[in-house]
Amino acid sequence: MPLLLMIGGMGGCGAPATVSHLPDQPRQPIFNVYAQVTVHPLDKTAAVQRFLVLWQRHQLTGGKLQDAAEIKTILGNTQAKIFITPDKAQLTYPDGKVVSEENGEVLARRAIGYALPIQALGYWLSGMSVPLSDAKKQFNSDGNISEINQFGWNVKYLNYYSDNKPEKINLQKPDGLQVDVHIRRWLPL
Repeated sequence: MPLLLMIGGMGGCGAPATVSHLPDQPRQPIFNVYAQVTVHPLDKTAAVQRFLVLWQRHQLTGGKLQDAAEIKTILGNTQAKIFITPDKAQLTYPDGKVVSEENGEVLARRAIGYALPIQALGYWLSGMSVPLSDAKKQFNSDGNISEINQFGWNVKYLNYYSDNKPEKINLQKPDGLQVDVHIRRWLPL
């Protein structure tokens, strides 16, 4: 069964400012979110895929970040758990089978049929571009990121909560693949 991890969106009021290498607004890199993810397949005759994701970002010893994503069906049944560090990604199925890859996109393609930039998702969920990587960014009148173009993905932030945390995000590739993320809740750490 397919699983999914993706994020993207656009938002904000007023005319956005375009910048290329400006640092992002400071954000907490450690977080827990509960989100609904919808993938609109390239084949427009195929069914739209919907998943629930509990995404947790932790800081490991030595300062490395680890993302843990529990992928659930829309009814709440666990489909898989994915653990992501800067140098590897690991997928664990409910039956205990474990698959590891250095490249998260390869693992995503194997798991859900789409090569998704899962190492970048943790940053995009928190409203940041991936550090030390080229990105074009736009900001809304509130100073929040409204759009990121990075790794061939257009990430648009459609809405923010009142505390300036992303709520609705849309990701698109030029080939037409589209992923919508609705962060239902930012959970306490």
